[in-house]
Amino acid sequence: MMFRSLLVAPLLAAADVQEQSVLLQMKGRAETQLLMQRAAEGISSETLRSLEMGVMAKGPKKVETAKCAYHMKTAKEDYAGKTPCEVLDVLEELYEETFDNFEEFGKIADKAITEVMKFTDKSLKNYPLNATTFEHTFEYNASTLNLQDTKFHKAFVKATDKKLGASMNETDIYGALTDHGIFDAAADAFEQIIEVQEDVVSMLKGEGLINALPVNSTFNVTAMQEAAELDTGKGRSNARKMIEAYATAKKNLFVNQVGGAFAAFWETTLDYNPADGSWAHDWTDKKSNKAAGDEFYLLASGFADEANVEDICKSEAFNKKKPMLKKVCKGSSKPKCLDELMYLHEDTEGICEVANSKAIRKVRGRKFTDQKFLDYCNATTDSEDDTKGADCELYFRDNDQPWEFCKKANDVRKGCRQIEKYEKAEAKKVLKAKKKAFNAAKKACYKACKKVERKDRKACKKECKTNFHKSMLTNWTIPEPEVPEATTE
Repeated sequence: MMFRSLLVAPLLAAADVQEQSVLLQMKGRAETQLLMQRAAEGISSETLRSLEMGVMAKGPKKVETAKCAYHMKTAKEDYAGKTPCEVLDVLEELYEETFDNFEEFGKIADKAITEVMKFTDKSLKNYPLNATTFEHTFEYNASTLNLQDTKFHKAFVKATDKKLGASMNETDIYGALTDHGIFDAAADAFEQIIEVQEDVVSMLKGEGLINALPVNSTFNVTAMQEAAELDTGKGRSNARKMIEAYATAKKNLFVNQVGGAFAAFWETTLDYNPADGSWAHDWTDKKSNKAAGDEFYLLASGFADEANVEDICKSEAFNKKKPMLKKVCKGSSKPKCLDELMYLHEDTEGICEVANSKAIRKVRGRKFTDQKFLDYCNATTDSEDDTKGADCELYFRDNDQPWEFCKKANDVRKGCRQIEKYEKAEAKKVLKAKKKAFNAAKKACYKACKKVERKDRKACKKECKTNFHKSMLTNWTIPEPEVPEATTE
């Protein structure tokens, strides 16, 4: 890409920022260059990135995502013959359904807490309970959660049995969905609720907590028991509120622990590995959950990072408003000849030369499997009269990688024309951006001359006229930032 060599319109603004400190010192060519250097220093990576995006004004064209489209829409052995787009579609639906039903874990905890509070209400009337003889068993425990009956679980069953199917049961993705580990994490996290059950029984016997309080908890056992000892309606009400607040804090710990396992599952499954840490939020907050439920393509942004695809389809160029993998997969279900051409040929110059050569024009419209095309290839492979590089066998009859979406040489020619048209359009955009930057720098130069001493202005303007004559545009680049000399004490 040539974008990094361009000076953009924000150069003028950068020059304005610097002019108070440096423009008054300008004299002649050296000072003009110094101004441009310091202005260049003010151009941040974000500004340069904005230029890149600006040059691509109307968004990615088919040429820019051709390899990505081919990779995402062709069957893979790792997916038992399904395409990455098909698998991604299944995962997206599962993601949405599991997020919609994640609240079931909170409801399970609510039922257990409700049982605890009913016990609390009954026990406060007889506070304190007999510490020696009283025993109580709660209905809810890690083995009675019935997680297999939840809609959350049924979403996974639907994804594996109905969407992926038995043909994929030996694949890694199938194994990840059938052995997700979220329910094991939920059973372990339910220990938070078990601790509530144990602590409430202990406190209502007039004893202390058995388990440690949650971090930052302000729960005071003594205050709760003193309120209960009053044996009044208000006292029991205050004691109940304190126990309920404690139980709610523990319930939230349970939900967040399950949420952590849920997040880890999706990060692993979708190869999400952000540089700034894991994907996390408050799983007890409905708004936060709803927002996270819309972030599937953020997590899937690295789904094609290891494939032979364009950077625009990788996590480093992820655009939340316009996820490129979503755009590619929601398009036509099959790749085009252009996609296949660019994926199989990193450099298309050779094959395009062959497809456009006069030597092959008589069979351009024949399918690669047509007998006349085969006869032509067999007859011309060793011919010395063929156009340079026109190796029919090499480009059109590769048995290891046969053409699937390009059926004939004319299809390849069409793809070549699309590539050529795209490259010309990009070259025009680059030139336009360069002219805009050049004119901005020229304007900044003349503006700078107004700040120098009157006797030096004529020389300054002459320098600007020379440096920014239209003949200088071709070889014009951003001046390198000035590197300060090291000082020694």
